Amino acid sequence: MDRPQEPGLKIGGESDPQEILLSRALAGDAEGAHWLVTLLQSAYYRDITRQMKSLNTGAHTNTIEDVFQETLIRFLERLKAGELKDLSQENRDNIIRYFQRLCDGRLRDEVRVRQSPVLRRGKEEVPETVLDQNARIPGDSRHTEHLSLIHAAIDRLEPFFAQVIRLYLGGVPLEDIASQTGRSPKAIRNLVMRLKMDLREDIVPLSATARVNYEADKARERKWPSRSQIEATIAILPPEMQDAVVFVHVERRSLDEFARKLGDRGYEKAQSRLKLAYRTLAGKMKVPFPEAFEKAAM
Repeated sequence: MDRPQEPGLKIGGESDPQEILLSRALAGDAEGAHWLVTLLQSAYYRDITRQMKSLNTGAHTNTIEDVFQETLIRFLERLKAGELKDLSQENRDNIIRYFQRLCDGRLRDEVRVRQSPVLRRGKEEVPETVLDQNARIPGDSRHTEHLSLIHAAIDRLEPFFAQVIRLYLGGVPLEDIASQTGRSPKAIRNLVMRLKMDLREDIVPLSATARVNYEADKARERKWPSRSQIEATIAILPPEMQDAVVFVHVERRSLDEFARKLGDRGYEKAQSRLKLAYRTLAGKMKVPFPEAFEKAAM
């Protein structure tokens, strides 16, 4: 995974842009985190995805690309939440290899999950007559028939994350969890919010009942942002993502035209930047993209 060094740049030294961005990102600097993620996406994308393909998991190219983008988003969120400030020196010295391991692990998890008959593409639909419309979605404080799914999902988390969410679900106050884990209350609050979303995403595909109620609740709760709110959020995206979204959705020009503008591997770059932009916007505005562009309140 080591890339050739450019003249005049000493990897790991004070003049290395990667090291500078990493230091800023691990310190919680949001701009540094964005630029580090942009560097991973633009300079190392091909090497990382090639390594993921070499794992011989049987995953399709689209799956590998989706896993790369999802790992990138989660990595960015963890940087901004200050969760990686205690990253070991070994991982700091080779952040690319660390990120590669994250991608590889997430891809293996994705393939393992899809081997389950419950998630098999083309599986038979569960008749609505067997659905319990009173079952609650994950995260509800009441007891549900999905407790076993919740516990199984927690078991699949990294040990520290599993510890935090078990304490939270056990009724331990956030301040006490922060004290026990050595993190700030704000970092724990942000972590718990993200873990609840991760658990929900893990569980909902496994339960037709949970999916029905989850989708119904989201449809009732969803309030689409205005066009001006969306454009204000686009304005704080990293430049490459911002250019892609503005070109296609603000200026309403074609994806093919944007791809031609990018030159070699233009279509692949255009799709990758749009996917990452959609996920970033969805994370910030809590509505799905690109659907929000069509449904935005004017």
